[in-house]
Amino acid sequence: MAVYTHLTQGEIADVIADYNIGRLLSANEIVKGVSNSNYLLRVAPDNAPATKYIFTIFEERTDADDLPFCFGLTDHLAKRGFPCPLPLKNKHDQIVTMVKDKPAVIISFLPGSEKEQWNDADCFSAGETLARLHNTTRDFAMTRDNKLSLTGWEKLWATANQQFHNPTIAGDMATLTEKFAVVKNYWRDVPPTMPRGACHADFFPDNVFFADAKTARITGVIDFYFACTDFLAYDLAIAVTAWCFQNANRSAAFQPKMCEQLLAGYLSLRPLQVDEKKYFINLLIGAAWRFALTRFYDFHAHRDGDIVKPKDPAFYRAMLDWLLLPDSQSTIKKLLP
Repeated sequence: MAVYTHLTQGEIADVIADYNIGRLLSANEIVKGVSNSNYLLRVAPDNAPATKYIFTIFEERTDADDLPFCFGLTDHLAKRGFPCPLPLKNKHDQIVTMVKDKPAVIISFLPGSEKEQWNDADCFSAGETLARLHNTTRDFAMTRDNKLSLTGWEKLWATANQQFHNPTIAGDMATLTEKFAVVKNYWRDVPPTMPRGACHADFFPDNVFFADAKTARITGVIDFYFACTDFLAYDLAIAVTAWCFQNANRSAAFQPKMCEQLLAGYLSLRPLQVDEKKYFINLLIGAAWRFALTRFYDFHAHRDGDIVKPKDPAFYRAMLDWLLLPDSQSTIKKLLP
C-alpha cells in the first residue's frame, strides 16, 4: 500500500456519501507498499459504533479491466466464509467507482496483522489457508490470464532490454538472459493438463494477517490484485518461495522445516496429483524467476521521486540459483510425500 492520490477529508466524505455505510469520521493515509493509494476509513451510521474500511484508488500500474475478476473472486470467497476483504457496492450497485478519473473501491477491514517473523506453525496455517482458498473457488466461473507467466516474463524482459542501457548492469543482464533461457526450458516441460483454478499469485507473509504475534490463527488474506487463473500448484510454489527461505545478507537460506509444514498444511486439505508433485521443482523455479525478474525491473526502473523504495532483487536471484542446483532439487522432492 502507498499514497499517490492525496484527497482531503471533504473529498473522501463525498465518496462515502455514495454508499449506504454512514458518515465519515476519519480517513488516514496508509503509506506502505507499492502500487496504489490507500486510506483507512472510520465510518459510522447515526447512533451506531464506528466501522473500519479500506479505501483504495488504483494508480497507473493497475489495469481497470482486471478489477472485475479480483473483486468477483473476493466476493465469492468472503460470502463462503473465507477470511478476505468483502468489496462494498455503492448506491448504484457498483463495486468500482471513479475518483479523480481513477478506479477506486471500498472494502471491509480485516482484523489482525502481518508477522515480520513467522515460525513452523505459521507456515502450516498458511499452507492450510491457501488450500482452503483453492477448494473454495472450485465453483468460481470467472477467469483471468496470468499476466506474469511466460508470455508476461518475455514482454517484461524485452522492455528491460529496451530501457536499461546502464553499462554497470550489463553483466547482470547478460547473466539473467542466460538464466531466463534455462527457466523457460523448465517451464515448458510443465504439462498444461495440470489442475488450474483461481490463484492468489502473491501469497506472501505481508498479505496474510494473524490474530496476534503469539498465535498461528489466520484472520485474513489481502491484496488479490495479482489474482489470476493458473496452475494451483504454481500458487503453492509461490507461497513456498515467500515463506520458506530466509533473507540473510542477500542470500536465500532454504528452511526445510518451514517448507515441510507449509506443504503439510496444504496437503491436509488438498492432496497434490502425481504431475503436480513431479513438476513442482519446475513451478518453484518459475516462481523464483517471476519475482527475481519483477524486482530487478522495479529496482532499475525506480525514479528518485517515487514514494516507495523497490525491493532488492538479490534475494530471489540467489533463490533461483539455489533451486537450479541438482542437490537442492533433491532436497525439495524429499519433502513431497
